[in-house]
Amino acid sequence: GGPDRPRPGFTLGSNAASAPACAAELDQAALVAAATSELGDLPVRSPRVPRPSGRIVVVGGGIVGLTVALLLGETGRREVLLLDAAPAGRTDPAHRAATFRGADAHHLSLTETLPHATASRREALHRPLPEGGWLTRDPRSLDPAEQAWAAAFAAVADRPGFRALAADLAVGLNRFGLAGWEALLRRRPDAFTTLRVDRRPSRLYLSAAELAAGLRLQSRVNAAAHELDAAEVHRRWPALGPEATGGGVVEVDGMTVNAHAFAGAVRDLAAASGVRFRDSSPVRRLHARPGGVDVELADRSTLAAASVVVAVDGPDLADLLGADARSAGTVQQVLGVFVTIRNPGLHHPLKVHAPEPLGVVNLTLSPDGIRLHAAGGFGFLGLARPRPGEPAAEQLAKALEDLLGRLFPGPLTVLERRYSEYPMTPDGLPVVEAVEVFDGRVVVAGGTNAGGTVQAPVLARLVELLLDGEPGLLHQALHPDRGTVRGFAGRAQ
Repeated sequence: GGPDRPRPGFTLGSNAASAPACAAELDQAALVAAATSELGDLPVRSPRVPRPSGRIVVVGGGIVGLTVALLLGETGRREVLLLDAAPAGRTDPAHRAATFRGADAHHLSLTETLPHATASRREALHRPLPEGGWLTRDPRSLDPAEQAWAAAFAAVADRPGFRALAADLAVGLNRFGLAGWEALLRRRPDAFTTLRVDRRPSRLYLSAAELAAGLRLQSRVNAAAHELDAAEVHRRWPALGPEATGGGVVEVDGMTVNAHAFAGAVRDLAAASGVRFRDSSPVRRLHARPGGVDVELADRSTLAAASVVVAVDGPDLADLLGADARSAGTVQQVLGVFVTIRNPGLHHPLKVHAPEPLGVVNLTLSPDGIRLHAAGGFGFLGLARPRPGEPAAEQLAKALEDLLGRLFPGPLTVLERRYSEYPMTPDGLPVVEAVEVFDGRVVVAGGTNAGGTVQAPVLARLVELLLDGEPGLLHQALHPDRGTVRGFAGRAQ
């Protein structure tokens, strides 16, 4: 056309882009990018207004369930009841939520949890732990849902472009979570006086190449990230031996906390806001009814609820909702190990980028500084529950203790071992699902990929929006039936 006539537009396409699998992945990539933008506009805290919501039951007393209950209580929900399978005081380790089964230590940072399916881990679920893999079971014992999860994990590892987008969204979720906790600490400092909070955690890289890659990543997401000089490293961590000096240490934004005391403070705040708690109350099943949900407890008694928030993961989620929820197959679990030793001479917490199958190891001080909690390891369990004397647990503990022996020359005094399970999704993003079978009155929140503490505030806000009937792009991007797992890890079998 001439200068006064608009030129017709055109579209470039390819046969590959029209393939169903590719189209689904492109759709999900666009959705994740849009959701990352939407997250930047989400207020950390919604205004407190009276909300005639009826009874809301929260199932699960870990940090995600506690944070959901706190937010719902603080924003004016009339009746919130949290059901926890653990007994009061959580004296039985076998019945603790994951937050309390591990050691009294957690790290929170912008990169605390990123998609674990990297190119170097593509075959991790096919290699046993001693060979640097994650496999803890005979592959023939994996059921179809577990095999599908493993296939989805490998597929994400093969898609670096999508993984980068997912990592950006994960960083955004972590950033929101950190801002939420910082706001709460400022608003209620009196509630957290019994725990140790260390600011500005640091990451130790064991080689120059790992240091360079880590510094690039941390500098990209965190303007305050910087490398510490050798004198400062020695001042903060004088016990580190020669094997720890091949790379360097990068300080980043965030904090480390004593997890049990931190979660206990959140529970106390929730109780003060009007939330009620029932311990020793495992839930057996949920039943839809007109206008609400019946919550069946293990003793066969029933509670009526207007809505239910499910904050349990792995086999507990599969047992509770089974084929009713897509998230029941998308969220599976990996085994981690916690080893507590006498502090060999550290003045600050530290995160160590270690060889597989340890992954990233958190070193956290007890409040009195006498003990050092080390946490790390990935052993794929799928939907299986750990067995007493699990060989994989012993292998992970030995690998962790060997690492500690190399980092800190001299005799180590092991005071305690603990084991816990991390809920994980194939693409490293959590799940938030309004379950269709229950007309959206049941909401699942979990799959936090070893980052439940840092992501709990954002999951709580997303749950709140779903209960208020205000879903957005974030909910679509975190729905368990999203493109990267569709056709791989669907319903639990």
